[in-house]
Amino acid sequence: MAGVLVNGVNYAWANVTWLWFSVPVVGITEISFDKEAEKENNYGAGNEPISRAQGNNKYSASIEIYEDEWRKLVLASPNNDPLEIPPSDMIIVLGGSRVNIQATITLQAAEIMKDTFTVKQGDKMIKRKIPLIIAGIVNQ
Repeated sequence: MAGVLVNGVNYAWANVTWLWFSVPVVGITEISFDKEAEKENNYGAGNEPISRAQGNNKYSASIEIYEDEWRKLVLASPNNDPLEIPPSDMIIVLGGSRVNIQATITLQAAEIMKDTFTVKQGDKMIKRKIPLIIAGIVNQ
């Protein structure tokens, strides 16, 4: 007999929805993003740090997407060039009917940085890894 789920159901890929221009993109297979803060120790007398300095925040992101879904984005792009799509928020929704808490992550002012293509012998499907530039990450 199964035990009681104490914390409910965890987030899983099945609970991820990716929205761009408020439209769900279903052919996405990976979303990756990170935030890094520049930090370094300040030194004075002796050889131990006496304080810490913080610089800029750096953001990076990428998506992996099936070729047919990518073609749809290209055709909807200005001049059929995804590099000309203006900055826009990309929204990732974590949740669904079985998850206790719905969360939203917004990749702010996202733009496509590179239109790249790789396919090799033996591939069963064609996917693209697309690097993005983003201006911030908001968790809600």
